[in-house]
Order: sequence, then structure tokens, then C-alpha cells
Amino acid sequence: MLTLRIEPTSRPVPSLDAQNATAATVWRDLAGEVCAWAAQRDGERWLYIPDVASYRLAEDRAEIHAVAHPSVSPQRVRRAYLRTVLPMAVQAVGHEVLHASAVRAPAGVVGFCAVSTTGKSTLAAELSRCGFELWADDALALDVRNDGVTAVALPFESFVRGPVAPAERRASNAAAPIAAVCVLGREADAHGDRWPRIRQLSPADAFVGLLTHAYCYTLDDAARKRAMVATYLRVADAIPVFEVIFRPGLQYLDETVDGVASLLGRLTR
Repeated sequence: MLTLRIEPTSRPVPSLDAQNATAATVWRDLAGEVCAWAAQRDGERWLYIPDVASYRLAEDRAEIHAVAHPSVSPQRVRRAYLRTVLPMAVQAVGHEVLHASAVRAPAGVVGFCAVSTTGKSTLAAELSRCGFELWADDALALDVRNDGVTAVALPFESFVRGPVAPAERRASNAAAPIAAVCVLGREADAHGDRWPRIRQLSPADAFVGLLTHAYCYTLDDAARKRAMVATYLRVADAIPVFEVIFRPGLQYLDETVDGVASLLGRLTR
């Protein structure tokens, strides 16, 4: 698996305006602000996190080299690597990666896909307090073979409620079978007494839900894009994918955790 090496020198992260806009791949946050971009330089992939670091993704090595922005701590450089650079790099070299937290249930790893701030990290952290092993916080790497879909363990930082600093963790095994994926959503002003609402998606709807939350380094490589689509079609057909709709607010967290924990207990290998 890829490892990070932070260079002893530092320099400002290049401005996106200084890049060739037609050659750069740009990612934006929910507010529309640029949060990262990637470009080819001297035949090598580079991924830039504004005001944090420039990361070189050399194709012929197992290392990612980071050149830190001045005054940025190594901890912040590594945090951006774990949450953004590593998932993109793993996807670029052939694995598919979901924007998801995950826990390990008796039947296997269960992923929770959602857009940022939905609550996937909080849900996984609460389930870990119920006895499920925390497997991933923000990126779930997949290995799809003839014998099934496997989760590949990546290092990650765990964020939990309360005044606890994030700590890097790694799942106890290098790989484990995936039992299911849950696509999370919130419904404001919800009424009724059956929460969370959980339903299994058809393979077609599951494919759309998975692809919506897929990391993708670039869409310019046609062969890689075809392989990505083919892989998610296989995943949608091979494992159950559930839609989980819950009420927003910490006052409803226990009912959501109880409902999802019940689902995890019903899954079979």
C-alpha cells in the first residue's frame, strides 16, 4: 500500500491560476470553493491541496512525496493525505474507493456512503461503541474479484463527538469481505414512528447510489473510466445496497444507531 514521505523542504502550493486550466482536474467543496486540484507535471501526477501541500504521485513507486506549504505542520499535511490524497491515489492506480465510513459486522464490512456533513462518521463512531469494529472513516477501498467484493484496509483518522483529538487508526485486518453498503440521507421535518427508513435498492438504483459517492481521480482516461463503471455494476449486483433515511439532529441519533445496528445483525455472509 502507498506510504507518505514528507520532504524536508517547503514551498508555497502553486495557485490554480498558474496551472493550465484545460489540463487540471479540479475538486470543489459544498460551498463551491476549490479544495484540491490535480495536474500532470514532467510525466508525473501531482495533487495540490491549497495552503497545505503539493503531493507527487509517482507511478513507479509505492510512496507519495509531499512538499509542505510554509508554516503548515506535518500533522496537517498527513491529515490531508489520509482524507483526500490517499483515496484519490488508490483509485488512480486501480482500486475503486467510496466516500464512506465503515464498520465490520459479523457478516463482513458495511460501508456508509454520504455527502460530507451528513453524519456517516458519527454513525460509524457510535456503532463502534456498540461493539462493531471501526473500519474506515472517509474512504472505503474495494477489491472486486470473481469470489466477491472485498474491503481493503486503509489508514484513517477517526473523528468522534466530544473534545477528542483525531487519531490515526488502521483496521485489524488487511482485507475483509464486504457484506453491504448503506447510502445515507436525512429528511427534515420528518413525521411518523418508523425511523430510520431502510429499504434495499434494486441493482440499477444501487449502481447510481454507489457511483454518486465514488472517488474519481480523473474522467479523462477513457479506459480507466470504463473499468470504473464496470466495477460498480458488478458491486451493485454482488452485494446488497440499502438506502437509509434518518431524522437529522443528535436527539435522533440513538434511534438511527439502533435501526442500523439491527440491520447489521440481520446480514448474512
